[in-house]
Amino acid sequence: MSLGYCREYIKVIESLYRRFNKNQKQWYTINCPFIYKMLAVSDIKRIVPEDADVQKEIYKTRAWAAPAGKEEVYMHKIMLENTDVGYLAVPEEEFLQTVFSQDSLYVCTRKREYQNMKLLKIACMDADKDLTGLIYPLQTNKRQMRHIDRQALSSPMCLCTKGEIERIISSY
Repeated sequence: MSLGYCREYIKVIESLYRRFNKNQKQWYTINCPFIYKMLAVSDIKRIVPEDADVQKEIYKTRAWAAPAGKEEVYMHKIMLENTDVGYLAVPEEEFLQTVFSQDSLYVCTRKREYQNMKLLKIACMDADKDLTGLIYPLQTNKRQMRHIDRQALSSPMCLCTKGEIERIISSY
């Protein structure tokens, strides 16, 4: 076994990030400078083990043409069998948008309709299988809706400081 810096991992992360952006999905990531310190583990024959968390699979689509202004676009509906994992569309051409619903994925393309479409299937983290029990919880900048946040959204009020109130009164 040998260790070496893994440039391939960084390329995969960058391509996944671009794929998330094209699918109009926000990628909730923690600040991860450790990605640039990842090491590749290879055996004697220099074979790197495959990553089983991201799989490319081909799904059948139900496609139809839809008018969009002066041009025509093609809508593709892909039924998803497992809603616990994440999916990203990877069509052969540049596509307009994707819409995610409860049990299906809609992909809108310009050039032609596809009978089959490639999707990236991203497995969710399983602490038992992956042995990834975290010591500390993941940190994100996603807003947590506590009681006071929900109340502030339902009844917004303008709060003024003492100086602002004095300035408003003195202007009259």
